[in-house]
Amino acid sequence: MRSIALSVCAFALIACSSQGTGQTTAAVAGGGNPTANQQGNGKGGSGAGGGVSAGGSASVNSGCTYTQGFWKTHPSAWPVTSLTIGGVSYTEQQLLDLFNTPPKGDASLILVHQLIAALLNTANNAAPSAAVNQAITDAQAWMAANRGDAGLLPYGVPAGSAAGQQATALTQSLDNFNSGLAGTAHCGGGSSSGGGSSSGSGSSSGSSSGCADGVTPCPTGTSSVCAEGMACVEGCCVTPPSTPPPPDSGPTL
Repeated sequence: MRSIALSVCAFALIACSSQGTGQTTAAVAGGGNPTANQQGNGKGGSGAGGGVSAGGSASVNSGCTYTQGFWKTHPSAWPVTSLTIGGVSYTEQQLLDLFNTPPKGDASLILVHQLIAALLNTANNAAPSAAVNQAITDAQAWMAANRGDAGLLPYGVPAGSAAGQQATALTQSLDNFNSGLAGTAHCGGGSSSGGGSSSGSGSSSGSSSGCADGVTPCPTGTSSVCAEGMACVEGCCVTPPSTPPPPDSGPTL
C-alpha cells in the first residue's frame, strides 16, 4: 500500500511539472516577438509616429532629409527596395553599386548619387519645395535624354560637356535639398557622417577622391580651394554652367 501511495505522488509531481512547462512555453509564444515585429516594418513605409524601423540596425526619422552618404551606408534603412531613374527600374543592389562607383568626371554618376538620395528622402516623407521638385523632374528627364544605347547607368557623360554642365547644376540643387539647405529640414545627428559628396570621402588628395585625373578635389559646397571661375560640386572642382547672355535689346539711342 505504501509503495502504491509513493507511485501516485510521483506521478502527480511529474504531471504538475509538465503542466507548468507547457504554460511557460505558451506564454512566450503568445506574447509575440518584439524584435520580429520591429524588423517587419523595415521597408515599404513608416510605422506609427512617423519613424521607420531599419531592421533593428538604424533608426530613421521621417519628414526630414538625409545626405547620400547616410543612404549609401544604411541600406537597411531605405523606405523602398527599388527606384525608377530615367524610365529604367533599378534594384536596391544596383543602386548601391552606383553609390559605390566613384564619378571620375562622369556627370551621370555625379547626378545620380544625389538623385537617388533625393528620391529616398521623398519616399521617406521629406516634402521638397516646388523648386526642388522641379529639379528632381529635370534630373529624371536628363537621365532619360542621355541614356542613349547604354541602357543602364553609368552613361559616361563628361562633366565638362554641355550635358555635363546641365547635370552639374541639377546636382547642386539636389545636394542642397539632401543637406537641408533648400527649405526642408535636415535630420541631423549622425545622419550626415557619410558626407554629402558622392566622391566618397571629400579627401584632398589621391585617386580615392573620386575626381577625374587632374581635377582638384574639394569639400562639398566649398569653392575656396578651386581655381578662379570654378565651383566645388560633388567633391570636385568643375566649371559651373555658363549663363546665357541677355537677349539683344537693340542699339542704344
